Amino acid sequence: MPDQDAILPAWTARAASGEAAAAFSAGGALALLDRVVRAETPGRGVWLDRLALKSAAAAALALGRNEDEAAIRDAVCLAENHPGPAGRLLLLWRRLAGRGPALDRDAILAAFALVDLPAGRVAPLLDAALAADSGATPVLAAAQVFAAAGPGSRAEIAVAGFWLADLVLARRLNWPVCVPLLSVALPGRSWRAALEPGSAARWFEAARAGAGIALPLAADLDRRAANLLEAAPRLRAKKAPKIVERLLEQDAIPASGAWTGMTERSLRRLFDRLVTLGAVRELTGRPSFRLYGL
Repeated sequence: MPDQDAILPAWTARAASGEAAAAFSAGGALALLDRVVRAETPGRGVWLDRLALKSAAAAALALGRNEDEAAIRDAVCLAENHPGPAGRLLLLWRRLAGRGPALDRDAILAAFALVDLPAGRVAPLLDAALAADSGATPVLAAAQVFAAAGPGSRAEIAVAGFWLADLVLARRLNWPVCVPLLSVALPGRSWRAALEPGSAARWFEAARAGAGIALPLAADLDRRAANLLEAAPRLRAKKAPKIVERLLEQDAIPASGAWTGMTERSLRRLFDRLVTLGAVRELTGRPSFRLYGL
């Protein structure tokens, strides 16, 4: 991704005091992030997938669950057919990350069905998202969608609100894809604060903080993707290009799977070679059931 060393400059990285200052900081951060979002470069798929994982972990916390990013990653990568509640949160955010910001009602309802949210319960949020195409600034439009959940909402509805808030933010910024951003920075056990009156500054701060997470992650993955592409010609396995392509698209892949067309032994040997070359990392630290990624 462009500008490998792009991080938030000091004038945006400091927590702002007051709504106007927070809006200014958020605008600067989003302007920097805009260039990354629009760049179609190697590693972009991993970047979006990692942000989806972070959002899933934040949503789990908002729901009072204990799973962290590693546990959620395991749930999806190692038990794909039965990922459990936490794993389904990641599948939900993967339906957002990287997709175009179209307000496709059927697609949105299908995504929420992954976490057992029926259409009737999210109807006010969908209506608010449809109404957010004009009027308020992008960040405040996203906040209005979340506010439609109402102050007495259950955490499950708040999770849907954050998901739709990120979709609306991407739509209002005219981004080509949705980026989990507000959902990375705002949820947690204190998510109800985002529904309090006068919370506009909190939303601007969330946009700035989300960019502060996304930009360094993009720069790091850009370097890692370049290392992988440099190492790729040195791999002898016939299926290596397929593996490299998947490593550039997903957060993590196991050293097994019929999709590779390789034996588990050959696949493990390929991953060991990539680790030795400094092109990928083993992400779990376990001696078995290992996962690999940039």
